[in-house]
Amino acid sequence: MNCQWKVQFSDSLRLDDIAKEVVDECNGLPLAIVTVGSPLREKDIDEWKVVCQKLKNSKLDDVENVDVYVYACLKLSYDYLKGDQIKLCFLLCSMFLEDHKIELEELVRYGLGC
Repeated sequence: MNCQWKVQFSDSLRLDDIAKEVVDECNGLPLAIVTVGSPLREKDIDEWKVVCQKLKNSKLDDVENVDVYVYACLKLSYDYLKGDQIKLCFLLCSMFLEDHKIELEELVRYGLGC
């Protein structure tokens, strides 16, 4: 048996365990799993461990009508957005109702505060 293969196989098993923990922290919710899992694609096991710990630490227990699992996953996804401009755009888009067609001009006006 190739020694390199043993290391990869061992890392794969550990990553599988961490991935299961992440899924548990997402409470098995498909949208939450995709939201958290997408940025982790091609990341090493250490990054998965960091994300898992962040999910465990970001629960809201005392806020009514908020699914703590969804909040934790969305917050983590927001935190992984690259750059303040992208985060601002995300927040501006979140002001609109679901399925609302957001016109670029309207978004720019909000962004400029007009």
